Amino acid sequence: MSNIDQFLADLIGKEGLPADGGGAYAYLDSKGLVTMGVGEHLSLADFARVGGWSIGDRFATHEELGAAYAALVELGKQYQGEHPGATVPYAAEHYAKFTVTRLPVAVCMQRAKDRLTVEFLPHLDSQVLVEAQFNDLPLAVQRVLVDLAWNVGCGGFSVSRWPLLFTAVSRRDFRAASLQCVTGDGTGARNTWRRQTMLSAVEATS
Repeated sequence: MSNIDQFLADLIGKEGLPADGGGAYAYLDSKGLVTMGVGEHLSLADFARVGGWSIGDRFATHEELGAAYAALVELGKQYQGEHPGATVPYAAEHYAKFTVTRLPVAVCMQRAKDRLTVEFLPHLDSQVLVEAQFNDLPLAVQRVLVDLAWNVGCGGFSVSRWPLLFTAVSRRDFRAASLQCVTGDGTGARNTWRRQTMLSAVEATS
């Protein structure tokens, strides 16, 4: 398995790739943002530009895509209007019944690979590390950094915003890095995976 395929497998395991027999469908994330594929947020314009959306055995029209997007946005507004300030609690599968548009899973997979190759890996390569570059790090460490960047976005994942993590990684102090590679309050399965995966680099390099 290539590194890219490993990163993608990790992300699908964490983000999911909601689909049914007809293909992948759009949904709302916990913030009420329209999302598709492997956790990809899309504006209406981007949503409509994605090629391959279908309804049944035919391609969806531009108007139908606009209506599908608007319906999801309205669901989010309704929930947040009834529960101000609350996150949207529904799993992605909840939205399958609210939209008839579907996209081939292969398209979603390729989009995720392209985002990794064109956006996320170059961003991680660009981060200034004291004694290490991204591609020289153990694969376990790369997997954690990719997961964090994907989860919080490239803009939110940088040396300036995560100085303790990047300092520990640059010094190859992966035990210290395991204490810094979490989001939120540090709980949850995803954070546990990050800590354990980062710690596995300690064992592999000791």
